[in-house]
Amino acid sequence: MHFRDVLKIGTKKKKEKLFENFRTDAVIKRMGLRYIKMMPLTGLGDVKGITEELNQGNIVILNLKHFLSRSGAMNIELKRAVQQLAFHVKSVQGDIGQLGEHYVVVAPDSSVKIFKETSSKS
Repeated sequence: MHFRDVLKIGTKKKKEKLFENFRTDAVIKRMGLRYIKMMPLTGLGDVKGITEELNQGNIVILNLKHFLSRSGAMNIELKRAVQQLAFHVKSVQGDIGQLGEHYVVVAPDSSVKIFKETSSKS
């Protein structure tokens, strides 16, 4: 049943019930609803949550400010976290790219590509 069919049903009570059924998670997944979520990357422990979001089809924007304000071992941990994410993204045919100085955007699959402008020297 399509949403427009819900609007054609007679009583208000029937409309409410059908609309409630229409908005189930299964219907939303069939519709291909995705979210763009901003998440902090504060350590290797965050990688699991980020990959779960990607597996659900969501686009993730990672805030790296926590790592960039530190030095030494934190930068090694950042490198490992990004490597783990890049490996996961490659395995699901997704994409990953830098967004400014403090952010990384991660696409969940091949249906979303990140435009990466190549810098040319004039």
